[in-house]
Amino acid sequence: MQNQPNGCANSRAQFFCDYVVRWLKTDPALGATAADRQRLIFNGGLTIKTTIDMRDQRAAQEAVERNVYKGDSAIGAIALVEPRSGNVRALAQSRPMGSKKGETFLNYTVPQKYGDAAGFQPGSTFKAFTLTAAIKEGIPLTRTFPAPNPGAFPLNDFETCDGPYRSTEVWTPKNSTSSSSNPNLYEGTQKSVNTFFVNLERETGICEPWKPGAGHGHRVSARSGRSRRSPWASPT
Repeated sequence: MQNQPNGCANSRAQFFCDYVVRWLKTDPALGATAADRQRLIFNGGLTIKTTIDMRDQRAAQEAVERNVYKGDSAIGAIALVEPRSGNVRALAQSRPMGSKKGETFLNYTVPQKYGDAAGFQPGSTFKAFTLTAAIKEGIPLTRTFPAPNPGAFPLNDFETCDGPYRSTEVWTPKNSTSSSSNPNLYEGTQKSVNTFFVNLERETGICEPWKPGAGHGHRVSARSGRSRRSPWASPT
């Protein structure tokens, strides 16, 4: 007889495993209390089938490890989610599970209640939702918007889902890419110009870009304007 390793740290998909276990622990169908659920999960003889695809998992893990090393100050993470079904196919991150240097028990790819990490801001990926809102509102792709570097934007100029953003602060974002001083939607998107998108979202309002973002799992509020973070996440 041989002792077999147990626990998600010994899994080929460490953080996917941890996510599944923590998600199951919140399911009242598995017991009245967290302790009851834990006993059933680990000692109840259950067969648990998940949505993981090990080919996708291996590819995601290899991709993140090639680009971000476990000893880097930055952390790389990938979550592969099937668009129509919402099935999670893979979760990978650059730091493996553990307590040694370059390791972590924090899962950066899932909501905080399942991974203890605050996750990542969507950054420039959210610009796609701002562009979508602009197109839906009939803003021509040839229309231009100023792209100052840096910009100065009073936050109360922006409309949330409940009216003007309630703040007297002035936001001064910078651009990380170069462009003309007044790019149109083609150029602003192609070059991912931060202050261009701020001006575009001042035109669309915060609410319309936020709606499709929320549908894709983004959790920052766009209602009262009292979130600690920016009410939009288009600029990085």
